[in-house]
Amino acid sequence: MMEVVAVSKLHIGVMSSYNECCGISAYTERLLSHLSKDVDITLLRNTPYNKVPATNYANVKDLECFKVTIWTNEIYFDEAAALAAVQEIDVLHVQFESALYHASWLIPFLTKVRALGIKVVCTAHSSCIWPGLASYIDVWLSHSESLAASLNGLHIHMPIPLTTRRDVPETKDIVSFGLGRNDDGMVYEALDTVRATHPDALFRPNYGSNKWLTDAELLDYLYSGSTITLLYPPIGAEVRSSSAALALGVCRPLIVTDTGWFKTALDTFGRRGEQGLYAVNSIAELAETLNTVLSLPPEEINDQFSRRSAIAHEKGMTLDQVAQGHLGIYKGLTCSS
Repeated sequence: MMEVVAVSKLHIGVMSSYNECCGISAYTERLLSHLSKDVDITLLRNTPYNKVPATNYANVKDLECFKVTIWTNEIYFDEAAALAAVQEIDVLHVQFESALYHASWLIPFLTKVRALGIKVVCTAHSSCIWPGLASYIDVWLSHSESLAASLNGLHIHMPIPLTTRRDVPETKDIVSFGLGRNDDGMVYEALDTVRATHPDALFRPNYGSNKWLTDAELLDYLYSGSTITLLYPPIGAEVRSSSAALALGVCRPLIVTDTGWFKTALDTFGRRGEQGLYAVNSIAELAETLNTVLSLPPEEINDQFSRRSAIAHEKGMTLDQVAQGHLGIYKGLTCSS
């Protein structure tokens, strides 16, 4: 009789901000919601500064072991606790944004992690990379194709958590959210023109640490509006917006500025509304676009979202597909070690 050999479950360490008023924290939580179904996870996270609700997952061990210096003015890392926590992991995945960590403790920690034979994956959430950090990373990941190429890494999509709701309200409310990068003034000025056609148009933004919402609360808020705006300023660094990814998963028109924050989304789904995504560069363009989307019948909004969802599936951009891509990377590293 053939002997059955038990295969141990993959154990991943994830270092990230968490329980925090922070887009990377929200990104990590979405990723864990899917990864925790397939692997055991040890989460190495910061002591929350602007604490927000977060989900506890069955297969996730949670350790607060560092503080974000830029928020707290403290350089603190419990290296002993972190090293004890990673003894059993197969791969450490660092969600890297230079402002979240301090080189004085992260570099020595990664040196010791690699000395244990643990592979290190690093997602670069912006192009601000410390000199020399690459020496401690086995695989770089980036949501930007150009940044991934410059790091000799792999491109992964910012995951879109597609929703199933298709109800469209009769109101003409415009909603927006995030940490306050949006140019609200553009919307208010555009409304002076828009209200000649849509007198009941209303702007209801929701921003900042005092109004931070969980993804579930955010989705209810976004579905209460008829249109979503994310009007971010230009940025020189290579970054991608997790707010846009969440908004793209909602059956609503999304209006954004034509900036680097939304480059991948615009290149994928178009700029003129074919899949419900619209790019604007001025108040006049915003007013014209708002007049267009606020006049759309519910069936057209649904058709736009259906086309957007189909492209997201085709390109491997859904949350489940991106999580499975991560799992493949982890397995590839452990098989090759």
